[in-house]
This record gives sequence, structure tokens and C-alpha cells, in this order.
Amino acid sequence: MGLADKLRPWLLWGVRTGLGLLLLTPLVVTTETVFPYVVGKAVYARSLIEIVFALWVVLALTTPAYRPPRSRLLLLLGGGLLVALLAAAFGVSWQRSLWSNYERMGGVIDMAHWFALALVLTAVVRSPRQWRVLLNGNLAVAFAVALLVVLSSLDIHPPFYGDLVERDYPRRAASLGNATYQGAYIWINMMLALGFLAWSFSGGDGAGRKRGTALALRWGKRFFWAATVVLAFWSFNMSGSYGALTGLVAAVAGVCLIYAVLGQAAEVRRLARIGTGALVGAIFALGALFLSVTDNAEIYYNALMERLLQMDLEDPSVRTRLVSWQTGFQAFTERPLLGWGPDNYGVAFGRHVGEAGVSVDIHDRAHNDLIERAATEGFLGLLAHVALWAATFFVIWRAARRFTGSASVLPVFVGAVLIGEFVQGLSLIDSPANTLQYILLLAFLVAVEGQVCPPVRWRGWPGRAATMLKGVPGRRAVRAAAGALAVAVCAGGLVANMQIHASARALSDALAEAAAGNPTSALAAFEQAMGDFPPLANGARHLYFAFLGDYWISLRALEPDAAARELQRADAEAATAVQVEPENWRIGHALARLYRVVAQTEPGYAGAAQRHAARLAELAPRWSAYDLPLEKAPWQ
Repeated sequence: MGLADKLRPWLLWGVRTGLGLLLLTPLVVTTETVFPYVVGKAVYARSLIEIVFALWVVLALTTPAYRPPRSRLLLLLGGGLLVALLAAAFGVSWQRSLWSNYERMGGVIDMAHWFALALVLTAVVRSPRQWRVLLNGNLAVAFAVALLVVLSSLDIHPPFYGDLVERDYPRRAASLGNATYQGAYIWINMMLALGFLAWSFSGGDGAGRKRGTALALRWGKRFFWAATVVLAFWSFNMSGSYGALTGLVAAVAGVCLIYAVLGQAAEVRRLARIGTGALVGAIFALGALFLSVTDNAEIYYNALMERLLQMDLEDPSVRTRLVSWQTGFQAFTERPLLGWGPDNYGVAFGRHVGEAGVSVDIHDRAHNDLIERAATEGFLGLLAHVALWAATFFVIWRAARRFTGSASVLPVFVGAVLIGEFVQGLSLIDSPANTLQYILLLAFLVAVEGQVCPPVRWRGWPGRAATMLKGVPGRRAVRAAAGALAVAVCAGGLVANMQIHASARALSDALAEAAAGNPTSALAAFEQAMGDFPPLANGARHLYFAFLGDYWISLRALEPDAAARELQRADAEAATAVQVEPENWRIGHALARLYRVVAQTEPGYAGAAQRHAARLAELAPRWSAYDLPLEKAPWQ
């Protein structure tokens, strides 16, 4: 037995253990960092993906059986990543496109992690039983998330979470942090649990053939799935999310229509058509209720119903989306080929927002996947995105036609959930927890693709190149070098994750010290936050400039030497901030305000204030240079 044979079980165990731990991402909250519901999840997920990917690379290089299948879906997902990288190279800020910011933790680096996860999942999780185990593990985490939401509504807080702050109260989010994220995440798992229930009662778990302990186990699983559905529905109603509701309705409609049109059994088609009619009737009934309810009617049963019955075109959530969509389309027309660069929608928003947008919240996302892709990655990015979804729908259609009986249930439900995700993506944005759900289900569909679609064959120059590579001497050395490089990159990623966490923690400390009225400690923490991880430093710089502007007069009067040193640091940080994000108008706004205040004691800075104000007038022409509708600073 060679070394590879001895290592294989351990590598496989490590990969599968890492995948299991990755499912816990929705429960991760780092209260010590800024944006605790996003930063912690992203750092946790990325770290596990890097470890799992490094182990898998060694496994795949030594064992061909654990290499990814030839899949159209994987190719299109990878193609979208390449287009995003190209758009980043030609966008307005390469650094912002790669790393995003603390609030979103997106960017091309994040996309690369999720693509790496898709490769690992499709290579390692192959059999239907393995997929059922993985998806049930995901349901167990969703059950815990839903339970946290329900407990929060009852004012019961688990000790390891403390008092979870509900930013959208009375809407509930628990460990997801944002009620919209909670709604978008939980309905997906509610539908998956329903799918497992349908699979079980259709004979998928051997119903009717097992007795004794096996029978008790089967009913135990059914109880778990049913309880997950009930708890998920309860928590979903507390989210009050319009977009999540559209996703759920689309998923339910997807199941009904797929079985109504493509179902193999007449009884199944009949039930699906009844279900489709019931869904249409429910939508009409809800519409009638909406039209009949007056503003003072007491008919609000939960957060979702209340928001639905109060919704109109003047609703802030609706109005800001309409403005954002219009702005995104205008941004696309200015840079149609490759867009403004991933994660640079905020730049486009400031440049193109019209009169209607002056009074709405500032957006750094389009709240529509299609418009977001068009604005930030141009026509090529939009084409890659649409091509992936078209291939996804094609695989769903083929699976519904080819599979019969219990074998069709999970593919149909997973396909319907993906349809719902596409629909909800037309009005919502993603979070790390929701992206994890998408990659899990897409990887499951890759496994289905291998059963219902003809295999991908390399033709033309790709085929010739593959043949030539097989004959290259020293392939073992090349593989060893490739494996070492992959492991080194993953190790570098882990170091970067630790630095990101440290920087986010320092920024949180800076805001806390500022709010507590300790400016000296706050400034020191800002310095650390800007230095710990430079690619994300502009988030800290923006707040640092704003804080120094508010505190400058007192600092200059009480500690002139310290003020001089701080001003020197601010000048250096300003130069770097503008260099890496030359069109970030929010940075320009903070600098214009800072230097206007500084000019009161240092008249020589009046010119700098005017230059930043003039540049801001170009980047965000609809707003005054000094009076943008910014949120209240944490220390105010």
C-alpha cells in the first residue's frame, strides 16, 4: 500500500468533516467585530473552504475518482468567475472588486471561494445517500436558526448568543442579523424539508418494506422534517420579507407546475394541478384582502402580513428598489461591456441616481441580480449569469422528465427551490448563509445533471490540449507543484482571514471607544483597523475621516501636537484611500467635510476641502458636497 492509499481515508474524512462544519455558517455570530452577522460568517466559511479545498486538492491529484465531473453547470459557474475577474480588472476599483467591504464581504475573492466549494462538493459527495445526509445536516442547522428566531420572539436568549439585537424589530432575524436574510434563508429549508417528507411518503425511504426499529427511525425522520417545516414557517412569518415571499411562492408554483406538466403518474398530475389552482386562488384572496383593508383595520397577524397589507409604491422598501433599478440600468448604458467592476455598484449609484433618489437611502447594491450584473460586470457578466441560470432550468426540466416515482421528488423540489432563488434574487441581495444554500443546491443539481444529460466532451482545441497534457513527461512533478501551490494559497487565505478578523475587531473597538467618549483610544483603534488588513482598510478610513472631522476642533485646542500628528496620518491615509478607490464618492465626502473643519484652524487646508468638494460634485452630482443623507454616526 502506497502513501497515497494510506492518506486517502484521512483526507476524505477531513474533507467531509470540514463540509459538515461549514453547514454551521448561519449560526456564526462574532459580537466582537464590526458587522458581526456578516464578517464572522464570511471568515468562518472562507477558512473552512480553504482547509477543505487544500485537503481535496491533494486527494484529487492522487485519486482520479475524486475529481469533479465534466459538468456544464460547473463550467458556466467558473466562466462567470472569470468574467467577474475581467470586469474587476477594467472596473473603477480593482481592490474593491476583489475584496468588497466589511458590510458585504463579497467581491471576486468571495466568488472564488464559493466556486472552490462547488468543485469539492461535486467531487466528493457523489451518491444519493451522501447527498441526503448532507442536506439533512443543513436542515438541522436551519431548524436551529428557526428555533433561535422563535425563542427571540418569546424573549428567550440562549446564553452563548446573549441578547441578539433585532435591527428590524418587530421583524426577527436572530443569528442572520437581517430579517430579509432570515426570510430568504429559512423558506429554502422549509421547502427542502417538505421535499424530504414527500420523498418519504412516496416510498423513497423504503416505506412499506421495513418493520421494527427501522419503522421507528423512519417516523422519527418524518417528525424531524415536519417539525422543521412548522418551525421554519413560524419564523418565516416573522421575517416580514416581500422578496422572500416571492421566492417561496415561485418555489411552490415550481413544484406544482413541474408535476402538473411533466408528472409521470396521472394521480400526481391531478394533485399538482389542484395545488396550482389552490396557489392561484390564495394569491387572488390575498390581493382581495389587500384591496379591502383600510389603514386602521386591525387584521395584522404577524410581521409578514402587516407589511404586505401596508405595502404601496411609497413604501420605503419598494421606493428605494425602484430607484436603485432605474439607476442600475442607467449605469449599464454608460459602461455596457464590462460594467463598473464587481462590488462597485455604489459608485454607479452616486453617479447616476436621479432626482427621485435624492431622498432615499444610499445603495451599494441594486437589489436585483440581473441589474447588478449588468451594472457591475456589463453585458458579458449578464450573459454569463443568464447562461448559468438557463442551464440550471434545462437540467431541472430534464430531471423532471427522466425521473419517475420517488426518484423524482428531491430533484424536483431542489429545482423548484432554485427557481424560487432566481425569483427572489430579482429584489434581494445575498448573504454568506444564502450563498451557501445556493452552492449546496447547485452542486446537488450537478450530480443530477450527470444522470439526465449527456456527458461533456472536449472537442476541438480543448480536446487536443487535454490529449497533449496527458503525454507530457514529468506529470507527477507538475501535479506535486500544483498541489503545493494550492496548499500555499489556502494557507495564505487563512492568514488573511485572521487579519480580516483582527481588523474588523479593531474597527468595532474604535466605534465603541468613540461612542463612549474616549477619542484617544478610538483614534488608536482606528489606526490598528486601517493597518491590520490594507485591502479592506477603506471602510475604516471612511469612518476615521468622519470621526476626526467631528473631533478635530477639540483635539486641536487641547492637544495641538497630537492633532498635528493625527493630521499627518489623515493626509497619508487620504492619499491611499483615493488611490485605491478613486471614484468612491463617500470617501470624497468624508474628506471634504474633514478638511473643511480642519481649515478653520489650518487655513492652508481650504484648498484641499474645495478640491474634494469639486471632485465630489462630479462623482455624485445630485447631492451637496457637505450634506449627503448619511446615517447617524455610531458615536453621535
